[in-house]
Amino acid sequence: MKRRKVGIFLYDYVDILDFSGSAEVLSLTSSSKPEQLLTLYKKELLPTRPFHVFTITENELPIKTHSGIKIESDYRIDNHPELDILIIPGGPLRAVQSKKFKNG
Repeated sequence: MKRRKVGIFLYDYVDILDFSGSAEVLSLTSSSKPEQLLTLYKKELLPTRPFHVFTITENELPIKTHSGIKIESDYRIDNHPELDILIIPGGPLRAVQSKKFKNG
């Protein structure tokens, strides 16, 4: 089975649960029951998992979530690996009303 590359796009004021829930579920998904048990009990995740999940932001600066927590992403919009799946998590209304999005 081909391992799918899943990028989660993060932006200022994103809701933590909207991206972390998806990241956890996909990162811990396994192809079989024995693999699932190993995934839950090993310190490191198995390389045979069906999804490789990473985060993407517009630039190298950390983003600030809706609750004020700073998050540093794995990649920028201009240097991320090729994607099979892109997830754009939700956020509050102020995320789409911010100056960054109005002028972009």
